[in-house]
Amino acid sequence: MNHILIVSSLTCSGKGTLKSFAKMHGAQIEMKGIYTLVVDASVDLVVRTDKMSFSLPKGLYLYAGSAMGPSNRSLELRIARHLRKRKNLFWHIDYLLKMRGVAVREVVYSQSRKKLECRLASQLETQLDGTPIVGFGCSDCKCVSHLFFVTDETRLKNVLKNIAKAYRAIGLTPRVLGCSRR
Repeated sequence: MNHILIVSSLTCSGKGTLKSFAKMHGAQIEMKGIYTLVVDASVDLVVRTDKMSFSLPKGLYLYAGSAMGPSNRSLELRIARHLRKRKNLFWHIDYLLKMRGVAVREVVYSQSRKKLECRLASQLETQLDGTPIVGFGCSDCKCVSHLFFVTDETRLKNVLKNIAKAYRAIGLTPRVLGCSRR
């Protein structure tokens, strides 16, 4: 049975695994799928990657990603990787998440055997009236962006409700893990 799991006490300290945390709370996340990181930037940022540079005002951002690797644990491993500070920098999101003043506030995910990341990105932009950060996270597709600035950051519950609508619009059931990390 699919359900929404809301856990507000997850601390992303790197201790334990997302799998063990999920098992404690009755969730099963050994799967492939898509996810949204709700990222809080407490300061204005300039994110520089090997080939690009992005100017980001402080505020709330939504990042759409997928984990479709060969492992049945692809989604668990990808989310856990994003929540670690120490890692090799590979994706645009890695460069953003390593910066001071940046925190992952929530992780929304859903199981899927289909790569629906681009459809999710489109829905996030539509459902949340997000401003796309042009070229961010979409070097392997034709999307404008996979990172969106959300102007109404003061109402996180409303943001989460609209993210859930985006997942449902593409036929998926969202699950939410609360996360507090600076």
